[in-house]
Amino acid sequence: MLKRGQLSIFVLAGLALVIVVALVLSLQQPSSLPIIPVDPLTAAASQLRACWEEHDISDIRLLGVQGGYADPQFGLYQGLVTTAYAVKNDDVLLPSRGQLEHELETLAIRSRQDCGDELVLNASSYGVRVEQGEDIVNVTITPSNIIIRTETTTTLTLGQTTRQVQSQLHRIETRFGVLHERALELATRTAIAADSIDIVQLMDDTDVRIASVGATAYIVALTDITARKDIEFVASYG
Repeated sequence: MLKRGQLSIFVLAGLALVIVVALVLSLQQPSSLPIIPVDPLTAAASQLRACWEEHDISDIRLLGVQGGYADPQFGLYQGLVTTAYAVKNDDVLLPSRGQLEHELETLAIRSRQDCGDELVLNASSYGVRVEQGEDIVNVTITPSNIIIRTETTTTLTLGQTTRQVQSQLHRIETRFGVLHERALELATRTAIAADSIDIVQLMDDTDVRIASVGATAYIVALTDITARKDIEFVASYG
């Protein structure tokens, strides 16, 4: 009968033998999980689509702080951006839902061009040639999300292999559409009330911040307190 000390010695010896055998086998045999190099064409396509998604969020933020327009023609200049008028001379100037979708499509197409230009520079470092094609973007804004569909004819070439970048559907959970509806309601009531900004009837899920600009102009920012706080809808009154 082995004593406890003797048993420990045998166990340690057995473990050492197993480790040595395993080490020898690992040196003699190839790994059962070979390292698979990343396909440069796949990597380039993934980089392009990731760039689209990142810019989509930035474009929504920009559209929000500019009062729903990609290029505001009338508004208050705030140093970096111009915030479009919601009401001017008792006229409601905010875009409709359809117009808002079109404005976001305009920003998204510009962003896809920027992403393509960036990819041309980056992909050349690992031998991929990028031929930028036409980008078609369709935006749908619902109360709970924004859906951005992108079709592109951009192609990637590595040696004799050519691949077209696949289409993409990017669904962003945001109540930006609700904020736009609230902004339209506020603008309509304010136009009727003439000299006052009516925020009494806004829903409880909307945070309202008002900042005066000069003696007669105001910036009104609406934020959905039930969702992501980094997206808001801002418009100016004057």
